Amino acid sequence: MLRTYSLDLNMSEAAVRIVVMAKDAGPSFQWKSVVDRTIELTVQQKFTDLGGQSFAIRPLAAETPLGDIGSAADGAPLLISVTPVTPGLHIWAFVSQTNNATNEVQLFLPE
Repeated sequence: MLRTYSLDLNMSEAAVRIVVMAKDAGPSFQWKSVVDRTIELTVQQKFTDLGGQSFAIRPLAAETPLGDIGSAADGAPLLISVTPVTPGLHIWAFVSQTNNATNEVQLFLPE
């Protein structure tokens, strides 16, 4: 699962572009695009009052399943790029993998 979060709590809408590249198994070992899409970040916002002012407490977010992408890449290593489409948007994205049999979660963080 690719998880993308906005670091800007004051934004009401935002979008990011996701590009996934896979290493081509051919002799050149070139990167090929397997996914190129734009997704909207959404939230069911909650607010808290502090000193008479209301503040948003949840970031805009999106969860993008990667199962179909892994199939398209045919087991090749993946390079995932997440870039803001919305001007001024600051994001944090990472991939998580959950083993449903053991409930173990593995995180793949940006380098």
